[in-house]
Amino acid sequence: MAPEAAEDRSASDVFRDAWSALESCDESSPPPQAESSSMRTRPTRR
Repeated sequence: MAPEAAEDRSASDVFRDAWSALESCDESSPPPQAESSSMRTRPTRR
């Protein structure tokens, strides 16, 4: 398998895990402002 495909798979897995954690966190309690700010700044900076 090409390394690119493996990387893509890893990213997808990480994204899924992050999404799952986010949903779980949202149900329990809102995420920290620092994390939200970082996530918002990431795409904007890029």
